[in-house]
Amino acid sequence: AEGVVLLEEALECSRMSTVDLGEKGVLLLRQLRIGMLFNMGAYDKAYDELRVVCWYEPDNAAMWTLLDKILIRGGLCYGSGPQKFLVRILARHPASFPLTMLVAHHCLLTNNTGFAVAEYARALALRPDDALAHLCLGLSLLFRSMNRRNLDRQRMVVQSFAFLHQYARLRGERTNEALYNLARAHQHLGINDIAERLYQPLLARPDPALRMEAAFNLAALY
Repeated sequence: AEGVVLLEEALECSRMSTVDLGEKGVLLLRQLRIGMLFNMGAYDKAYDELRVVCWYEPDNAAMWTLLDKILIRGGLCYGSGPQKFLVRILARHPASFPLTMLVAHHCLLTNNTGFAVAEYARALALRPDDALAHLCLGLSLLFRSMNRRNLDRQRMVVQSFAFLHQYARLRGERTNEALYNLARAHQHLGINDIAERLYQPLLARPDPALRMEAAFNLAALY
């Protein structure tokens, strides 16, 4: 707590106030203070501080990841304030890949799947070979296809699996992660025979977390 106060005083002193906020030294001090606030659980204050850093470093993926953690742990992710901030800064920096992905995540989190699909597609246009963007776009299309009011569900499912299989190729088709995500997608649609074949290899893999998840899902499937 004392360190946070000292850093706040340093940032607010007359000498610091004359330094351009874009200077690396001032930004590093802000980042150090944000880290302290995060570890203390002062998520509201950490969020307020981090907004300033993110505004000046829109391509800093580490800062956006930290912002996402703060919003989730602080229970702020469902509020309108953070979402308005993200949309406003995205309008200013539309070419920021991490920011585009974060906005898409929050759209998906709040069940705005249409906006999520649009933002994930835009992120994929920024980085066509990004495996995570393919995975997220495929899953958001899959979730959107579950809406019974959607008149073109079959086409959307096919599009979803096209992106999911491209994700698996980029990540490695026989990796634990790719096998599990593809199996879970098939199980979500009730295609249990393919899901079972994809889950089975994971039971013999050394990753205990995925092995347990695969065993649980197989038990539910059976």
